[in-house]
Amino acid sequence: MQGAIAKRIEHDHRQNEGVALESCKRSYGVCISQSYSGYLHSEEDAYTDSFTGEQKAREQVVWLIEHGDVLRSDKPKKASMQFTRRFARKDPKIFIIHIITYDDDRIPIPRRYPDVLART
Repeated sequence: MQGAIAKRIEHDHRQNEGVALESCKRSYGVCISQSYSGYLHSEEDAYTDSFTGEQKAREQVVWLIEHGDVLRSDKPKKASMQFTRRFARKDPKIFIIHIITYDDDRIPIPRRYPDVLART
């Protein structure tokens, strides 16, 4: 078994030659509404979605890349998320998604957008 482990380590080392690994210097996130959870969200963030009737939490930050994540020089770091935006008939079909960067290594809790801004 030791030979197999040594061979795997040698193979991994050869594959990573010339690849720099670096720790991400900041966190990147987006600000969205989420389904409300009494465990995760503050009551003051709760509202009822007028389209679905669902209880939501407004202005929540979802971190896509976090401070300290390992970045490889040979592969781009990709992060994505899917979300839905509904418009009433007369609403302008324009909306804004806030992309947030945060330099500290400890992500603030709660993850509410104004609270994150207050700490930057």
